[in-house]
Parts: sequence; structure tokens; C-alpha cells
Amino acid sequence: MPQFDGRYKTNDIKENIKIVSKDNDYFIEYNTKYGKWQEEIMELADSTLVLKNKDQLEYTYKRFTPFSLK
Repeated sequence: MPQFDGRYKTNDIKENIKIVSKDNDYFIEYNTKYGKWQEEIMELADSTLVLKNKDQLEYTYKRFTPFSLK
């Protein structure tokens, strides 16, 4: 989680990820001590990432830009 000072706060849970190709589609495979799952990469650009999970829900992520009062 990004903080105002530019650093990131973590929960110290290790999550292994791997990018895989299946039938001309790309997926992120996640593996933790709590479970395994994958999400399809729908869009990947310089500042955005769109993923779709097994329930067909799409999540859009935007590149973090540090906060500044200047």
C-alpha cells in the first residue's frame, strides 16, 4: 500500500507470481501458503493493468504516482 512519503507498507505475506501463456492469452498465476489462483491479463499499458478473475470480475490498476504538496 503506497504511503504519502513514497514508501510502501506491506503485510509480509509472500505471494509468488508467474506469467503464463495459454492459447494466445496471458495469465498471472498466484501462489501463497493460503491458496492458488489465476487472473487473465485483459489489458497492459504503460500506466494501467486490467485483470479478469474466474468470476468474470475485472479489476483496473493504475500506476502509483507519489503524492506531493508542491
